[in-house]
Amino acid sequence: MDYLLHFPDALAAVFALLLLLYYLSRNRRKKKAAPEAEGAWPLIGHLHLLGGPQPPHMVLSNVADKIGPIFTIRMGMHITLIVSNWETAKECLTTNDKVFATRPKTIFTEIMGYNRSMFGFIPYGPYWRQVRKIATHELLSNHRLEMLKNVREIRGRFVPADAVPFLRWLDIGGFEKAMMKTAKELDHVVEVWLNEHKEKRASGFNQEEEDFMDLMLNILDETEIVEGPDSDTMNKATCLVISVSVLSTYHFLRPLLAASDTTTVTLTWALSLLVNNPEARKKAQSELDVHVGRERQVQESDMKNLIYHQAILKETMRLYPAGPLSLPHESTEHCTVGGYKYRQARDFSSIFGKFIMIRNGRRMCPGISFALQVMQLTLAKLLHGFDIENPSDEPIDMTESMD
Repeated sequence: MDYLLHFPDALAAVFALLLLLYYLSRNRRKKKAAPEAEGAWPLIGHLHLLGGPQPPHMVLSNVADKIGPIFTIRMGMHITLIVSNWETAKECLTTNDKVFATRPKTIFTEIMGYNRSMFGFIPYGPYWRQVRKIATHELLSNHRLEMLKNVREIRGRFVPADAVPFLRWLDIGGFEKAMMKTAKELDHVVEVWLNEHKEKRASGFNQEEEDFMDLMLNILDETEIVEGPDSDTMNKATCLVISVSVLSTYHFLRPLLAASDTTTVTLTWALSLLVNNPEARKKAQSELDVHVGRERQVQESDMKNLIYHQAILKETMRLYPAGPLSLPHESTEHCTVGGYKYRQARDFSSIFGKFIMIRNGRRMCPGISFALQVMQLTLAKLLHGFDIENPSDEPIDMTESMD
């Protein structure tokens, strides 16, 4: 009977103990979770903060200045960890390299990336390792780039026959032979594309699924060509130039064209910095005078001696990275970053600025060697062949924007 009288007290004590343990556990979890940025809205999270006129990396950098170098934001329903110093970035891409080796799944990578089969978006696993091996060992290896050196040098080279037409039959330098070989290979690709479209038209197709080549076929069927090449040649030439132009223009396709876009952006920043810093520009040109001279053009073999040019590009990428936000990584296991617990299936991204992470981690850029070679050679040729100066007394505006 006494037991029954004390039972409510015991039950209340147990409940109070469980409640205390719950709050202690909750507070403990809060302490181990990275702080979340303020301003999240229901459903969309912090997306409204990233869609304004200020570049997203500047918005996130301002948040980091307020609450610290590691924090989380909500990208809709997804929690994303943001790191903005080299210590935590190294922890993510070195200590927890394998944990963050995969990519988050998006509709874009599913539809535009052949169901996440395109190299940059492949989830971490055997298929990714196989494709990366092909890309790094075959397509983008230093040996392969060395084999393609003549192609890079031909592009934009002075062809003697352009200035003195009657020398064309000599093919001085072998430029015409090299260009004809490349053009033949490219024409074969476009020819296959055109034949596929003709077969599709012959078998009947949905006009709502027309692309640009289908449209050209329709137009040329109804048009009498007065002079110039035949209709097939006109179609191939027009579609080729339009395809290249469109792909390099649309922002939503730039992840697929990262190599050309990022090199262009980096070179633009580098030239702007040099125009605003005449002493650095003169030093770079002096280096060219010493190692190259004025009697010949810059060659790719000169790059190893142009140490200051290499430093200019690296400093440009540090100050104005073409991709200030790294591509997102997704965690596959629980881990600890910066002393905070981080759960599985969360996105991670980093803000560049004080360091360059292009070479870090399993998902590092496989085309870095190619990109650096192209940028170094292009910058050296520009500084060697032209005197680049600011026409006004006002420095070039280096403000970043989304325009």
